[in-house]
Amino acid sequence: MITLNRVSFSYGNDGTACACEQALSSLSFQIESGEFLCIAGPSGCGKTTLLRLLAGLHTPTAGEILVDGDPVRGPREDMAIVFQDYALFPWMSARKNVQFSIRQTHRGISAADAAAMADRFLAQVGMLGDANKHPYQMSGGMRQRVAIAHALAMDRQILLLDEPFGALDAKNRTDLQNLLETLWYSSADPETRKTIVFVTHDIQEAVRLADRVLLMEPGGLSEVIPVPLKRPRAISEGPDADAFRQIRRVLTEKLMELDKPAGRACKCGGPA
Repeated sequence: MITLNRVSFSYGNDGTACACEQALSSLSFQIESGEFLCIAGPSGCGKTTLLRLLAGLHTPTAGEILVDGDPVRGPREDMAIVFQDYALFPWMSARKNVQFSIRQTHRGISAADAAAMADRFLAQVGMLGDANKHPYQMSGGMRQRVAIAHALAMDRQILLLDEPFGALDAKNRTDLQNLLETLWYSSADPETRKTIVFVTHDIQEAVRLADRVLLMEPGGLSEVIPVPLKRPRAISEGPDADAFRQIRRVLTEKLMELDKPAGRACKCGGPA
């Protein structure tokens, strides 16, 4: 379980934490173990900042973040994170990038076994045929698929994903949504299921994947919307299709309301 207790975070004009521009203010909520939580909200509301705080890449200026009661004080071995602009090692092929994750996680694994595992994860994201390409030889969408294979190969209990499918075309996006849900939901025991925190600007994607959608407004939490639909999710057909469209409509209307311009003053007098 991940718990946020009155978490606040502010950026200075140089990007450091200080009391200038407040990105998050007194944010409190819980993410259940094994939950698939999507975070949505207007641009600039603090979604990526929140993910970086969860990952231990930023330190709250106030409050605390706990994982099973332990304070987050830096990057943790039980977490993997993928940003939309995730950087692969440029001197390594796609296969070598994924192998690196595997060998970090599975100490003592042979090179042959690591290569076989890497190929399995690359096949899952549709990149096995490009396994020998280097990042400079790939499109943005191809690099992102390798990054997702890289994160899956790490086999961490908590996955933090920041718009991981944003650079993909519609077909690949749908394919990877299906893959992610299948891999997450395939655990027979919900108590051993991975916890996924997934930032997205796509409401349909949020309803397609989430147990709950956390709607953010500039500086904090607006509300949390449950998505009580059976899995696998039906978007355009099946008994839950009408319920799917209704939840999507409610979330879209709420997001449009939150997206109205609102200025924020910076305490140091600089631009907010």
